[in-house]
Amino acid sequence: MASHGTLSARTRAYCEAEGIDLGQPTLVAVSGGVDSITLLHMLVELECPVAVAHVNYGLRPGDCDLDEQLVRNTAQRLGVACHVYNATDDMQQPRAGESIQMLARRLRYTWFRKLCETHGYTAIATAHHLTDNIETSLHHQLRGTGLRGVRGMLPVADDIVRPLLSATKAELLDYANVRDLTWREDHSNLTTKYRRNAIRHGILPALADYTPDYEQRMAHTLRLLRDTEQLLLYHLDEWRERLLTTREDGTQVFFIAAVRDSPAPSLLLHELLGDYGFTATQLDDAFGGSGPGRLFESRTHWLHTERNDWVITSRSFYAPPMSTTEVIDSLPSQGGETIVYSNQIATLHLTRQPRPAQLAAPPHLLYLDPDTLALPLTWRPWEPGDRFAPFGMGGKHKKVKALLTDLKLTTTARQNATVLVDAHGRICWVVGYRGSEAHRVGKYAPSEVIRLEHTALVPGEVVSPGEHS
Repeated sequence: MASHGTLSARTRAYCEAEGIDLGQPTLVAVSGGVDSITLLHMLVELECPVAVAHVNYGLRPGDCDLDEQLVRNTAQRLGVACHVYNATDDMQQPRAGESIQMLARRLRYTWFRKLCETHGYTAIATAHHLTDNIETSLHHQLRGTGLRGVRGMLPVADDIVRPLLSATKAELLDYANVRDLTWREDHSNLTTKYRRNAIRHGILPALADYTPDYEQRMAHTLRLLRDTEQLLLYHLDEWRERLLTTREDGTQVFFIAAVRDSPAPSLLLHELLGDYGFTATQLDDAFGGSGPGRLFESRTHWLHTERNDWVITSRSFYAPPMSTTEVIDSLPSQGGETIVYSNQIATLHLTRQPRPAQLAAPPHLLYLDPDTLALPLTWRPWEPGDRFAPFGMGGKHKKVKALLTDLKLTTTARQNATVLVDAHGRICWVVGYRGSEAHRVGKYAPSEVIRLEHTALVPGEVVSPGEHS
């Protein structure tokens, strides 16, 4: 094993090689375990200006308070500032679908960054080491991942630095024992209930028995994987431009047909879509599945498979359904008069005007014969079972659902679609898409018509111009 002096020198060299500035004010995340206690002492030894940040989650009554006291005492003895966050109450308020581990991570990094902003720290140092990184790589492989997951953690990731990423766990223990450091053990780390702990206590010891220098061998592999990723990223932007585009409504389209013809479809799939939160299993299922119309969900996005494309939409983009149904009980009575109605996702302008010479109009406009409109009109979300006679089909009826499907709309646009219905329950307009034959402006229509204009407040779908009469 390396002596602590040798490890300190090697850590300094590693930081210089990886661009970790040991002279910058650094906030050190210290739990009280051997890894973070060792990191803190080593950075102080290397004369890095540091401060300590400790989170008391309150998940282990009594033990958490002892951890906190140890960290406070250690910081005081070293003469560095110590910030403590008691997160006990906040740990009781997870977001929907958020695990305890995810909640704890969100809380601590949000707090770390607030401390950096307030006190001028320019980096957050964590005590991840080489053995952790091997564990992380194996964990990702067992879960299913792409190249980014296999290569493990990086020494620098935005404002997070990992000075110990070249050192093994055994080397940190050796450093701590030689220096007679004091730390605490988190006994929850000993259980094999979680996959990561099972790797730590089962797979890694087995690897050490079979290949004693497995850490050095895997460190070499992880370095090669990092280089491979950099080479891939160098060429990936070109593929991204070819395969991904953004529609006017903000959704993104992934040209899956072109991916299938590429030399490395699986690699492109995982690398280009990895940032959207979909698992490897989901992407493989979507790629190998049959037929369009399938929907996959991650924590942040939806993926909808179409015939030749995949449509990716941020979950925050999805508008809530209309909370009320708008009733239109009067029409503009004079030429040029406009009445405006609005719901949560759109506005509808009704204007009385002279009959235009050309009745063809883009989908967001419609001209109606006022004499055919039985009031009141109702503007509401479409419902399963809705049927109408679209203009141009000779009076034949069609389900609204079938119309929206035929238009190849995204899930977002179908969800937000609305209909305008007259007092007899007849659909006058699938708003923004197709008018009704029964309400068209015919040959014997009056000289004035009602012009309806639909404006989406939540971005919707743009379809090819059609003729609405």
